[in-house]
Amino acid sequence: MTKPGPKGSTQGEKESRGMPTGVPSIITQPSITPTIPQPPKFLDRQAKRIWKSITISLHEMGMIGDIDQMMLSIICQTYADYVDCRVEISKLKHFYEQEYERMLQTALDNGEELNTVLPRNIFVREGMKGGKGDPLMRSANELATQIAKLTEKFGMTPASRSAIRLITKATEGIDPFSQFLDSK
Repeated sequence: MTKPGPKGSTQGEKESRGMPTGVPSIITQPSITPTIPQPPKFLDRQAKRIWKSITISLHEMGMIGDIDQMMLSIICQTYADYVDCRVEISKLKHFYEQEYERMLQTALDNGEELNTVLPRNIFVREGMKGGKGDPLMRSANELATQIAKLTEKFGMTPASRSAIRLITKATEGIDPFSQFLDSK
């Protein structure tokens, strides 16, 4: 009698779909000549500063070439936009904190009881939300999500870097399995 449910996959089917087969796999990249591409002219000043920092680090790891210019420009501009959002959020928070101080001083001047004034953290948070959620905060969160996805694909997170084994000129053509067999 057969078991209910879908038929099990063979080892070959699992491998063709990229599923784990019990054997650790090594992700490799095609061999590239590490170069630092020039930043595109359309990047703003902040994005160009980020470009310089990122490309130097990626070049030192041997993980960048001219072909990466397009994706790097997206990462750098997205990060620059994120920084701009965070700066504006900080200014807005500062504005609401000043408003709170003004409101508190007015209450004191008018002899009102201070327990009727909202606590600072609630006043600032509610003011920044504007009742519907601050668009700057939403934008910053969306940009942060995009940055996380993009940087992971580029090996710019510890987890993604640990999964990448670069093929360099020194290791090109070396078969790890043959080396293992030769060592036995």
